[in-house]
Amino acid sequence: MTMVDTPRAAPAQHREEPQHPRPAAAKVRGRTAGLCVAGFLAALLPFNTFWALGGTWGIGWILGCADCTVPLALVWAQEALLVAGIAIVLARLGLWRAPLPQSLWRLGLGLMTVAFGLVGASNLLGDNTAQNRFLFAPVALGLAVLSAVANRRLPAPRMWASRPAPPPPPRWARRAAMLAVLTPVPSALWRMAMALGVPLGVDDSYRRSHYGFPGWGTVYVFGLSFLLVGLALLTMGLVRPWGEVVPRWIPWIGGRPVRPLAAVIPAATGALALALLWTSVFLFVVQEIFVVYGLDGFERVVVGACYAPLLLWGPLLAAVTASYARRHLARCSQAAG
Repeated sequence: MTMVDTPRAAPAQHREEPQHPRPAAAKVRGRTAGLCVAGFLAALLPFNTFWALGGTWGIGWILGCADCTVPLALVWAQEALLVAGIAIVLARLGLWRAPLPQSLWRLGLGLMTVAFGLVGASNLLGDNTAQNRFLFAPVALGLAVLSAVANRRLPAPRMWASRPAPPPPPRWARRAAMLAVLTPVPSALWRMAMALGVPLGVDDSYRRSHYGFPGWGTVYVFGLSFLLVGLALLTMGLVRPWGEVVPRWIPWIGGRPVRPLAAVIPAATGALALALLWTSVFLFVVQEIFVVYGLDGFERVVVGACYAPLLLWGPLLAAVTASYARRHLARCSQAAG
């Protein structure tokens, strides 16, 4: 028998799968919506700046009355919100390369969506002027829709899974963090001793009526003292490992890395609040405290010495926060690059 070679079937040619343009089209729609929001805010910014500088043209028509005025503080607050909104949209679009996680800008644009929706609903409902109901309400609701589209259609934010380990905190930052923890301790000890009846010069009738031991006043003093010291202890998280990775014994979030901004923003806000609070107390309230407590002479010196370290709490926390931000945000920028 003669074997005849049968021709082999030609291999099936590889057919390229059609590429779906949906992701690219979604990105284009998201970018277009974001640019519309940023353009509207940018167009409104010069008018708001004119009103913030004292101009009144157009305010009467917007408010629906000829002699209506708006507090300048409110106008300047709106100015700051407009600038922040433009920055958030541009960062979310990727047109402004800010050294911050993209998740922050996604959250910001989500908050803008909610804010526009609430403003539009408030202008649409209730007893409002025709301008509010038929002009400002549709505009605000339209901006809410555009913000939502931009936030949903744009690419997901990058994660910082491969960011390098931060450098260790410098020695001065560790020492400043320890000093920040100690700043509320002298005043806490003075308050607790006063609440327990230790003779510190406080008027006895006032002490018994407000901090009589035992009583709710004593509980308040001890609770306040422990709360302040506990808040000061959080400063150590800026120089310790548990400020970079959540301890595993904490439910649900234990073991997860700490986002740098989740530590930097509260710490910086707290440092500013502490500096303003205790500076105001020493400038405007301390004399009244001396009179109410019946303190005089050396007793005032003791109280001043116990409370004076609180003036250093805010600056020390700000310095440690700056060191933490410089180490961790620089790491995030390197990972993004």
